Order: sequence, then C-alpha cells, then structure tokens
Amino acid sequence: MVISSIGYISQTIKVGNRSEINIQLDPEVSELSEVVVTAFWD
Repeated sequence: MVISSIGYISQTIKVGNRSEINIQLDPEVSELSEVVVTAFWD
C-alpha cells in the first residue's frame, strides 16, 4: 500500500495479513514553499 498526501513524504507499507495499520507521514518541507489555490465562481 502506498500512502501519500501533498506536502508529506510518501510511504510504502506491506499490509500482509494485518487488520490494523498505524502510519505517520513526515512533512516534506521543501515541497511547501509555494501553494496555488484555484477557485471558480458561477
């Protein structure tokens, strides 16, 4: 399983037969230097 989120370092985890998985994503500081927000109004 690959866990990823914008602004965080992705992780690949082997699930196997586990029924519970705990993860903690570390921030990717260099990726947070710029944010672009796009909005549309009708």
